[in-house]
Amino acid sequence: MKKLILIALFIPALSLTAQQRLLQKDSLERDIHLLYRILDEVHPGTYRYMEPEELETVFRQLYNQLPDTIPEGDFMIRLAQTVSKVKCGHTYLNPWNMDGVLRDRLFDREVFFPIGMEVIDGRFFITENVSGHASIERGAEILSLSGVAMATVYDSLQTVAKMDGNNTASVDAYFSVGAYDWQAFELYYSLFFPATDGKVKMQFRNFGEDTVQEVTLQLLSKTARSTKMNAANSGLSQAGKPWKLTMLDEERALLQIGTFAIWNWKDFNYKTWLKQTFTTLQNTGLKTLIVDIRGNGGGDSDARDELLSYLVKSKLKRKKDTRALIRTTKIPEDLLPYCNTWVEKVKKGLPKWMYKPFDEMYYQLRGGAGNSSITPKKQAFKGQVYMLGNGSNTSATYTMLLLAKTYGFAKFVGSESGGNLQGINGSQYVFFYLPYSKMEVDIPLIYTQPTKRRPDRGVKPDIEVKIMQRDIALGRDPFLEVAR
Repeated sequence: MKKLILIALFIPALSLTAQQRLLQKDSLERDIHLLYRILDEVHPGTYRYMEPEELETVFRQLYNQLPDTIPEGDFMIRLAQTVSKVKCGHTYLNPWNMDGVLRDRLFDREVFFPIGMEVIDGRFFITENVSGHASIERGAEILSLSGVAMATVYDSLQTVAKMDGNNTASVDAYFSVGAYDWQAFELYYSLFFPATDGKVKMQFRNFGEDTVQEVTLQLLSKTARSTKMNAANSGLSQAGKPWKLTMLDEERALLQIGTFAIWNWKDFNYKTWLKQTFTTLQNTGLKTLIVDIRGNGGGDSDARDELLSYLVKSKLKRKKDTRALIRTTKIPEDLLPYCNTWVEKVKKGLPKWMYKPFDEMYYQLRGGAGNSSITPKKQAFKGQVYMLGNGSNTSATYTMLLLAKTYGFAKFVGSESGGNLQGINGSQYVFFYLPYSKMEVDIPLIYTQPTKRRPDRGVKPDIEVKIMQRDIALGRDPFLEVAR
């Protein structure tokens, strides 16, 4: 008998809304079994931070602790709590890939906040306000929502947080309410602490004041929130900050790259844009370029490498210090009906020339681990480059910061990145849909493993900067100030 390892699940107490289905425990058994199998047989990182016995125990507990009937929002939380134990920042219930009917049923209502928030060390500070309450000032700290202390809210949210290994640097960024339409804070807050009337009482304290104030926030639909934020010119509702070049003075320029998830950007050619932008920089003769990738969780690695080709001073020959490992060369036939992926080869079976056996658990892809060289473009920037980053950088931008730190073509200014020096899982994906609950979990297919042991953390900055409540209240950007 395998050793029983007790790993408790946080069980929320939810009220059933009119939109939610009641799921039957007996029917969920198959969903749970299928998810267990994709993690056990296909995911390349499941057993990096847990033993097989632990995964078995976690899934047994998930099923055993279910009531006979459960609201689907309650099940979503329990599923997210289970998946988070894999400790992979690319393995989560992704609202972008969720079944549209299910997503509308859960979230197509007034669950979105008329404020923006930045989370710092588990404390919530207001960055934007379109609530209509003039008493709420920028930089105010939220103390409670509907009588629940924010420390309790944060503790609940942490149980569904996605992160890589034991690097918690990305958690605060994950629950901040910033540039994207689908915010983890709002989605999960609405499930943990449902507001039946679409209103939330918020206690807050403005920066520099002792008085605690209370207002009632009218929550919004996603569309209404987007409309209000755009009208306020905050851009908070935009799906990623745009790529933008700003001349700061005669010697410095700021290049903002808010996302590499640009697949659906119409009439935007990133190669043309970068060539034109760096031709402009070359003609100005500026000495310093500040590249701001805060809030950029990653996306298209080809776009990232194209940008890097304008930042490196000489040919960057990457060290052969990582390898690409996969768990399976072909997704099991009986799991294929639940898999949506553009990686057709892994459905049919990878050709043998693509891989070789590595050990008893992995196969190694031949030549594929992000080790290709980067050649500088003719218009590459010749001056000093500073890169602004923080815990929000978890994928393609985590590797961007790691490359800058390793090869020295830019100074990293900011706070510890997300991701993990021990390697991250990603690159290619299966979107795994559970047939009964209709929940979806992103499953990465490749583990980029360092050839030598590294610490369990993100990339540390060359110049460390920490944002404080005072900075938010005064509208200051200490990252940019330090870089300047």
